[in-house]
Amino acid sequence: MVKRTITILDPTSKRRRQDIEMAPRRSTIEGGVVGFLWNDKPNANFLLERFAELLVEKLGPAEIMHRHKLSASDPAPEEIINELSRKCDMVIIASGDCGSCTSYVIHDAVELEKRRTPTVSVCTNEFLPLGRVEAEALNMPYLAILEIPHPLGGIKIEAVRAKADDAIGELIVLVRTSKEELKERSKRGSN
Repeated sequence: MVKRTITILDPTSKRRRQDIEMAPRRSTIEGGVVGFLWNDKPNANFLLERFAELLVEKLGPAEIMHRHKLSASDPAPEEIINELSRKCDMVIIASGDCGSCTSYVIHDAVELEKRRTPTVSVCTNEFLPLGRVEAEALNMPYLAILEIPHPLGGIKIEAVRAKADDAIGELIVLVRTSKEELKERSKRGSN
């Protein structure tokens, strides 16, 4: 009798993930520079403008810098990422309210975080789960993401401003939250 051996191979790999270190947060943005990156999604510019007004009023940054990329479904150009990372103490990016734009809001945030610039990405509640998956896939699972109600596009400017007014408290929390606290919030599911 001939003995036969069957070898079974497992084609899956055990992924060894190395989380990318997030940028250190400042305890305050008073006197600092806050950047806003609009990804060209409808109404995201009005949301960011209202956030800028509210942050100036409540936290007193010395300067606000607005930048605009021309495609929501592509990464921000290197020159914009480099400029924001050189000049800003914090960057807020909007908006993730569809598939590819959510992916690139997160991608741009990770690129800024790698350059030691803290970020907050803005995603609507419908696309927040995708944003979380993207952040995890890009090895930054604790990325600060501000959730706002869907939709953002196709509504009146007054409604966009109202969404900003409703979310400013949570935005301020995320701006002030240390990277260690972001990790804890993420584990609890509150970011």
